[in-house]
Amino acid sequence: MENFQAWRQSKKVEPKKEINSPVRKLAEALFDIKSRSGAGEDERIPKIQVSDAAGALAFLYEKLRTIVDDKEERLLRKYAIERILKRKLLIEGANQGIGMSLIKELIHARYLPNKSVPESKADEIEHVIDKYLYLKQQAEKLDSKKGGDNFDSWLIGLMACEIEVKLRQDNIEQPLIEFTYSIIKDDLIFKGQNLSDKEKELQILVAAQRVLAKADKMVSSYFILRLYYPDWSKADQKLLDEMAANISLLRETINRHLLNPAQERIFIILQKEAIIYNVLTEVIWANPEAALGFLAKPETLEKEARKVCASRHKAAKIRMSGMALRSIIYIFITKIFLAVGIEVPVDFYILNQINPVAIGVNVAFPPLYMFFLALSVRMPLKKNADRIWVGIKGIVYTDAKRLTYKIRASSRSVLQQLFFTAIYSLITIVIFGAIIVGLLRLEFSAISILIFILFLCLISFFGMRIRRSSREFIVYRQKEGILASIIDFFFLPVINVGRWLSYKFSKINVFVFFFDFILEAPLKMFIDFLEEWTSFLREKKEEIY
Repeated sequence: MENFQAWRQSKKVEPKKEINSPVRKLAEALFDIKSRSGAGEDERIPKIQVSDAAGALAFLYEKLRTIVDDKEERLLRKYAIERILKRKLLIEGANQGIGMSLIKELIHARYLPNKSVPESKADEIEHVIDKYLYLKQQAEKLDSKKGGDNFDSWLIGLMACEIEVKLRQDNIEQPLIEFTYSIIKDDLIFKGQNLSDKEKELQILVAAQRVLAKADKMVSSYFILRLYYPDWSKADQKLLDEMAANISLLRETINRHLLNPAQERIFIILQKEAIIYNVLTEVIWANPEAALGFLAKPETLEKEARKVCASRHKAAKIRMSGMALRSIIYIFITKIFLAVGIEVPVDFYILNQINPVAIGVNVAFPPLYMFFLALSVRMPLKKNADRIWVGIKGIVYTDAKRLTYKIRASSRSVLQQLFFTAIYSLITIVIFGAIIVGLLRLEFSAISILIFILFLCLISFFGMRIRRSSREFIVYRQKEGILASIIDFFFLPVINVGRWLSYKFSKINVFVFFFDFILEAPLKMFIDFLEEWTSFLREKKEEIY
């Protein structure tokens, strides 16, 4: 009987497995970060406080602005910092006391919590700004090209990236990127590419940062800058002078790294596995002190991983709904503006006729098309969770096998490239020609056709971005049918034109210009006045008591 009981007990014990060294390092790094953040702030340290009334107005403004300016949600705070710096430095010409006002604006807009940021942070931000202003001043003296084109905007972009990092409470991105690199570097086989080991390492790191941190070009530029100058955050005058003398060369080097074709291929591969790294990191982050214990137990790890998958699935649906809603509102507002400001006046005053069908289609079609594109996104939860768990096992345990990927240089000749480009251009002409012929039969005017095609392309591109966003949470890929493949084939030229239009319109966005140069400056002045008035009333109230 005793032997039987002992046998039963032994069956309940989970067999342990050997954990990969990079996973151990990740768990230890996350434990250190959480231990430091969990220590808590000294309550006696003065915190930055702003008025709730002023904050509500600033928050409303920020929400409206994010609707008219289509940006990556994860980088919104960085964009806000960059916008504030441009206004303060380039428009208002300020160069002192920016740190405190910048933090207050971020708290107003709810990018930072109220009454939680130490006042000493303002001095840290001020130091960063002074560092870049000194770099600019020295570069104009020491560098023959004076920093190159758009030097001020480039420096402000780097400045915003560094300030954003300093304002983070838990910076787990860096250990996650390093961990991803340590795993994926052995899975990538470079074929037919003349890349040094250092260049391969840099390209993998930058691609990992783009995938995991949703980095844009400026964030990646700052990341490469830190790779070249690891001590940049605490740079002394000697380092600043050295960098200032070679700043144009540094910019050219960074841009050359960013344009390396190998990076895009690595990026595509990492996109397929990003959710695996994110889920594993979230599992460890939830309980880093016990991570090494449950990581060694596959059954326990699988249970925790599936919980995270379920919660991420819900969060992904909410996020995609938000993206779709913002796109629909933006498209609707833009379409009404064009209809009232251009389409109707042109039809009425120049063509002396109004086609109600054309105007009705142009007003109703864009938001409805965007709505149905958003509804078409599907996320296979069960099969996806199974694939994520298989991927996690491949990362965590030493005895698991992993897939390898070949990074090949393009093998097409110049003649082949020209031939395929010619065919693709012909297909594009045929598709848009067919759309124009169909609209002419509905008696659309030239301006109505132009606006219809414009929004068809933009919405197709926005819809593709939402679908791509959903794939950030998916490892499992459903096989597409023949009909879906044909539809994708014919819509590819439309999407590509939409991408080009989106890039061009982002530079001449009328609504962004209105918010940034007409509305924002006076609104911020009013918010500052409201903040000071609230502070004055608070002081008067305290005098009574």
